[in-house]
Amino acid sequence: MSRSAIQKVFKKWAKQAGLPEHYSIQSCRHTYSVRLYKSSGYNLRLVQKQIGHSNISTTTVYANAIDEDVEPAVEQLGKEDSSC
Repeated sequence: MSRSAIQKVFKKWAKQAGLPEHYSIQSCRHTYSVRLYKSSGYNLRLVQKQIGHSNISTTTVYANAIDEDVEPAVEQLGKEDSSC
């Protein structure tokens, strides 16, 4: 199957599932990658291998996509014992 044929089939099934029109195979890949990154304990190398990127810098986009995790992490730092 060609890339465009796969995309066309995906769009058809996404529409039948009631998903918004902007959903794409790439958006599913991105969602999968971000969720894998979080569930792996933020293991970027694991995501790189799973997704098939040859360069780790390409994979870092998934690490940058989870800014919503930054605030709770910073708040948690304030709750921990700060004795050095």
